[in-house]
Amino acid sequence: MADQESKKARFRDYLKNFCNDKYRLDFDEQHSVRQSKMMAEFYITEINNKLYEEIPPDEFDDFLVDRANDLWVDFIYKNDDTWLIVQTKYRGVKSKSDEKDDVRKHKNLLNNLFENSQNAHLELRRILNEIDFKRDRFKLVFLTTGKFTDSLREIIDQEPLYCEGLEGVSERVDYKFYDEEGLNEELRSALSLSAGTSGESHRLYSIASEGSKRSNIIELTIGSRRQCVLAVNANQLVDAYQKNNVRDRLFSLNIRNYIGNLGFNKQIKATAENRSNDFFFFNNGISCLATSLTVDNKNGFVEVESLQVINGAQTLKTLVDSKKTASLGDITVLVRITEIGAGYGAEGRFIEDITQFNNSQNTIKSSDFRSNDKIQIFLEDQFSKLKYDGKSVKYLRKRTDRQPQTKFTLIKMSDFTKVLHAFLIDPISFSSSDKYLYGIDKGDGYVKVYGDGVKLFETLPVDEFRYMAGVWWLGHEFQKKIKSDIATLKSECSSLGEDERKKVASLRLQALQGKWFLIYAARLLLERTYPDAGRAILIRYYDETWFFDNSPRGKWLQELYELSKSVVEEVYATAASGKGEFVHRNWLRSKEAMNAIETKCKHGARLTINATLPGITYSLVKPA
Repeated sequence: MADQESKKARFRDYLKNFCNDKYRLDFDEQHSVRQSKMMAEFYITEINNKLYEEIPPDEFDDFLVDRANDLWVDFIYKNDDTWLIVQTKYRGVKSKSDEKDDVRKHKNLLNNLFENSQNAHLELRRILNEIDFKRDRFKLVFLTTGKFTDSLREIIDQEPLYCEGLEGVSERVDYKFYDEEGLNEELRSALSLSAGTSGESHRLYSIASEGSKRSNIIELTIGSRRQCVLAVNANQLVDAYQKNNVRDRLFSLNIRNYIGNLGFNKQIKATAENRSNDFFFFNNGISCLATSLTVDNKNGFVEVESLQVINGAQTLKTLVDSKKTASLGDITVLVRITEIGAGYGAEGRFIEDITQFNNSQNTIKSSDFRSNDKIQIFLEDQFSKLKYDGKSVKYLRKRTDRQPQTKFTLIKMSDFTKVLHAFLIDPISFSSSDKYLYGIDKGDGYVKVYGDGVKLFETLPVDEFRYMAGVWWLGHEFQKKIKSDIATLKSECSSLGEDERKKVASLRLQALQGKWFLIYAARLLLERTYPDAGRAILIRYYDETWFFDNSPRGKWLQELYELSKSVVEEVYATAASGKGEFVHRNWLRSKEAMNAIETKCKHGARLTINATLPGITYSLVKPA
């Protein structure tokens, strides 16, 4: 069913369904500006987050900068040293718009940002101040539901000229242009990846040596594991990718994000198109896994089942792209295939190790590496036994897991991990650093959250799971309330003139973007009010609904939230009005801000929770 769905999927249809499902709006009736914003959100959440690095959906609005003086930027987000910048143009089916001017603007985007950042609106200007144009990398994505003509593709293929001050940036920039056909392809790749590994059978023929009667397939058995090495024509690999719509299912076990090093991608493409005979010598080749491996030396081929590319995804994706405009007939690729005879589900640790070590040049440890950890499988099982707000709870270990729209309360592993880290450890260490948050070395965030800081746990005692669940529900409801308050403050700011009231509302609005600070403050205030029982309270209510309502627990939660918010707002206002330059986004990651919040929570006046929780005593824990 998933394969059939991805074969015929159309970006335009899925976009309209997304608009209706999330906002209960008819997409075709929306203003063009709103349409483009929804298009950007759909691309980020349903395509980018599946195929590339994940951007938390609840942070999308913080980096959507589409408005007057946006310098041709709709969305901008930094992950480690790479800036993703997206511009969208929604075109109706019958639109005759010429994309040439828009494409030229996109190719000139870095020059525009470098030379005219002072003309950007305030929020974008603050973000642009963080860019290091001499070192950072850039992925510039242009999306349109129009159609690229041949003459327009010639413009797209031209190398842009950069202004003085951007010397050397060309090796750190990757331009992506998608028209409706390209967006359909991206969507189908995302859907195929969500479907998991493919059970397809593939036959790869070795390149024959001229005049040789011997097989060119090297077959090895090392320990109990079989492996073969061969050289194949690039077309065979592209055909394996395209066969029966397999697409990115070939990369289901490839944790490494194949966006990779932008300079390497360009070199691969240049070699494939300009020096095809040398490709074999310049490229490291592709490493694969297969659940079954059959070597036919007589006929010179290898038959494999459920092929998975664990290293070299950049190479294969670049070859797929290159075949659209050039012949791959002279390109030879080295391929190594290891047999996983027991199946991918039975040898998880070995698969993780071989994937990670084959990708050792990439130091980023993605959350995908952790999705099959025993502790994550344990959490998935435990949450499946709970209900929240009348719905069954579904814990999503993998970012490519399908997300049912109804009947379930969903918990993403990435969201869960961040809430727990912000509450239990600190609210800033994991900011923009998956490397820390999902690292498994001593002192890494993942080991602190799901272990003792040194050793990673495989399961949890009953009360420890209940405590984590209680922390999650509190943090989850806090985030919903923060989002609601932000919407209210934005409306208030837009209705006020340039007076002191608007300044105060604006400061409060900015402070609320520090949501992790609020969750951290909640823990400190719980410890202050209930020195011996803060943990017991969360355990007590681990399987009950947390709502801001007029019930005793709702009033208690409201007071905890308001106290936490008041602390963060006061600390923010003090920092923003201090001497020297104040940079909002730096404050969100500031250790000084965290320390000020901790001091305020522990020693500030009138910060004890007065609302009463029925039945709570210092020793009460809900019985097993």
